[in-house]
Amino acid sequence: KTRGLEGLSSPLVGRDQELEALRGVLRQLVGGRGGVVALVGGAGIGKSRLVAELRSEAAVAGVGWFEGRALSYGQSLAYHPWQQLGRQMIGATSAEGGAAVRDRLREFARGLGLS
Repeated sequence: KTRGLEGLSSPLVGRDQELEALRGVLRQLVGGRGGVVALVGGAGIGKSRLVAELRSEAAVAGVGWFEGRALSYGQSLAYHPWQQLGRQMIGATSAEGGAAVRDRLREFARGLGLS
């Protein structure tokens, strides 16, 4: 989620090196290679802004986008970012329980040709 006032954006300043590294990953994705990016840093340093910029460029390039977040206070939530990613991929909401998630996962696997 982009922070701040929705609809307002400004040029990304002072993050050329980081943005170019992320664009390198995006180029690999466009080329058919999968990937995962982890952005780590303190609050307020611009991680969300970098993600918003790259997400926009990925959409233009036709690259699928799934996003998970590790929370500083969530160290006891094992695999939480991976759970978020998995739910996004199969179209499950955080409110759906086990049976519904299993059904969605089964349907997703069928779509991949798996049984």
